[in-house]
Formats: sequence, structure tokens, C-alpha cells
Amino acid sequence: MTSTFKGLVVRASDAPPTIETLSLDQLPPGDVLIDVRYSTLNYKDGLALNTPEKVIRRFPMIPGVDFSGVVLESSSPDYRAGDEVILTGWEVGEKYWGGYAQRARVKSEWLVPLPAGLTLKQAMAVGTAGVTAMLCVEALAAHAVVPGGRPVAVTGAAGGVDFDHAGDAEGIGVAGAGGGGGDGGRRGGGCRGRRGRRSLLRLRDAKRRQRHRYCENIGRSNAHHVLHSARLRITPSPKLAPSWHEHGRPASL
Repeated sequence: MTSTFKGLVVRASDAPPTIETLSLDQLPPGDVLIDVRYSTLNYKDGLALNTPEKVIRRFPMIPGVDFSGVVLESSSPDYRAGDEVILTGWEVGEKYWGGYAQRARVKSEWLVPLPAGLTLKQAMAVGTAGVTAMLCVEALAAHAVVPGGRPVAVTGAAGGVDFDHAGDAEGIGVAGAGGGGGDGGRRGGGCRGRRGRRSLLRLRDAKRRQRHRYCENIGRSNAHHVLHSARLRITPSPKLAPSWHEHGRPASL
């Protein structure tokens, strides 16, 4: 096994990312060494590459909030060389070196064995966005949302997590993506309709007499508008649950 590898490194908030040749000795501590095969491009990765001060907590940093790969070395009893694994989250790519490199050393408790029937490439095709979307759908199912029921409002349906979620939940995509906050959005998957950010308040007239489910993925003003526009049963996204208290509304509404 070679002692060097290539990685995309961000060394400072005002420095562009560069591909560098690194040594295994430079990797952070951890009990599992991974041969990284695939990663994805998430919103946080875009921030790390373009405005690193918004997401990176330590420099130098290798971005990449997720990856799939093969175990090269392990001192953990849970994994051995040759095991195929996935990592999503755990502040990787923000606080700890992430997936935009040929090698990664991480804590074994951060890893998940690759599920049977999936390839490493397929796992990253789903990626962090797909995992988060599925958590949202499971939360909706736990709140008695069933196929054929009333619509589900999903904010940010132009994004990866939320477009997947809108399709899985067969909901109404409430598009909140884009700096202009227009009435764009995407139609597809299971989406039966779409609304732009500027039309959120119009839910008051169109949907007042109906009780909907609502999955919030953006927060702040979008949550505020939807919460004041219709009688809603709320399911917070796993990635934004703490934001409900910004507007004094508990997640149990």
C-alpha cells in the first residue's frame, strides 16, 4: 500500500482549494483507514469550496461530508480489511477531513456497513440527501401520513434532499431555493404541484380549511410563512429540527 495519496485541500478561508499529494501520516486520528471510492457534492461542500468560512471549522480541511469505500486497515473489532462501508455526517468535511481524497481515516462508530444489494457507487448516488429525505419520509409515516391522503408541503423542493423527499412523500413541492425566491421550483417525482417562495402566503386562502403535513427543510422565514398560512401538522426535517423554536412554535404543533 502506497504511503501517499491525493486530496482536495482547503488551507484557509481566503485560499482556493487545491489538489495536493499528502501522506498517510497527515491524516487525522481514527481506528479505520478507508480507500475512498465515491463521494457526493452537497450544499455544505459547495460552501466549503466557495465560502469556506461559512462551514469549515478547522484548517486545513478536506471537504466532502460523505463517502463510500473499502477498509484498508482497522484496529476496530467491527471492521476488517476488505469491508465496504459508508460514512455520512459526523461533521466530516467541516471539522474532520472528509471524502474529497483517495484516503480517509475516521472513527469506526461513524461508519455503516454497505447494505446488501447496493454498490459503493449506488450508495453515493443516494448520498446524504437521500438518507435525510428517507428520514423525513419515515417521520411522516410515523405521523400517519398514508398514500392518497392530503398533500404534504415540502419546502426547498428544488434541492437534493427536498426533491427526493417530495417524490418519496408524494407531496406538494414548495420551492424555496434560489437567491431570487421566485415562483420557480421543480415538478417531478411525486410532486403534484409547485409554489415559489413568494407564493407561500397564498396558502392561507387556498388551503385554510384543509389540514396538511409539512416538512420544513429551509427554516426561518419560510417556516414562519407556512406556519401562519394554513392549519398544518408539522414534521421537522432531521437536519433542521432545532430551528422550530426560532419562531416560538414547538415541533409538536
